[in-house]
Amino acid sequence: MPAARTVIMLALAMCIAVPLTGCRDDRTTKRQREFFPDMDNQPKVLPQSNVAFYITGAEDDGDRSAPLFIDGRSARLPVRGTVPFGRTTHVEPVRSIDPDDPRTVDFSQRHDLLRDDDAWARGRTPRLNARGEYILDDNGSIQYEWVERMPVAVTRELLELGQQKYDIYCLPCHGGTGQSDGLVGVRWAYPPAALTEERLNLGGENGQDGWIFHTIRNGVANPGGDWELKMPAYGRKLTIEESWAIVAYVRALQMRLQGTPDMLPDRDRLDLDRRRSAAAPTQDIGRTAHREDAL
Repeated sequence: MPAARTVIMLALAMCIAVPLTGCRDDRTTKRQREFFPDMDNQPKVLPQSNVAFYITGAEDDGDRSAPLFIDGRSARLPVRGTVPFGRTTHVEPVRSIDPDDPRTVDFSQRHDLLRDDDAWARGRTPRLNARGEYILDDNGSIQYEWVERMPVAVTRELLELGQQKYDIYCLPCHGGTGQSDGLVGVRWAYPPAALTEERLNLGGENGQDGWIFHTIRNGVANPGGDWELKMPAYGRKLTIEESWAIVAYVRALQMRLQGTPDMLPDRDRLDLDRRRSAAAPTQDIGRTAHREDAL
């Protein structure tokens, strides 16, 4: 019985294999044989092809044959207001620091793009006149101004996030204390700005939180230079929240140079005073010993 079963199996295999050999080097105008079609053939519209796409709903005049697209082109522009998403494989390199330029947007942050809040998403607010109306430029576009203070609650968690991202993206050029003494910054063709200089402090020419936020995300222009941007744009590497976190950390670096003990909470100030008092006698003993050794 086992031998008979084996013979039967071999015979069946040959019956299947022999017809398949006839498929080799076939010449035919018929449709190709597809044993596993998967998704090889799908309904689609080829680029630059002519299409006849008709309205299916009833029109006011009752004419259902009126074409939706008179020109018949297959390639159509996206519907106005469409929000793209996904990593920017189809987007040109950033060539503009205009926040409205779609090339400056990281489409992976789709939920952020849907948030209608210029102050949070772009660091700016529309300029209004005394009647509360938008101020327009010569082209009829709304004029904006940078927000003075960030529209984000500054917490310890936000500062820690800002320090983490600052150390990754900013420290190489601007240095650990914001003095532009990073290993890359001191060798760069364009010396980076010191983040603690007066114009970047609150109240300075470029001291608005919104301006710093915008610069982080869109870079610094370099008109007429060999590179289009003096400082790279990090809008595709940092989320909006991470960008505001860096702004908060930059303020902490500035405060480090401007702060006084009086600005500390009572508990921290008393702790600092105790540590200073405990360290003072040790320092005096050290200086006395040094003088005796010198004598």
